Amino acid sequence: VYYFNEGGTIIQSEQDFAIQVPLETLRRCPNLIGVCSANTSVKAVRGALRSGLLTHLVARSELVRELLE
Repeated sequence: VYYFNEGGTIIQSEQDFAIQVPLETLRRCPNLIGVCSANTSVKAVRGALRSGLLTHLVARSELVRELLE
């Protein structure tokens, strides 16, 4: 789990206790799939896409339509 701001910058906190694969390892992967929960916002997905890490995205169709507008 990584969190991004809308500009695609990864946000890290001392309070973040999520298990994370190191970014250096992720960047070497040929395919990275982002999976959006049902309540994911356009702003959040836009930031994740701007990070440049994802190669594929799974999201509800309404969310994708909003991103493309």
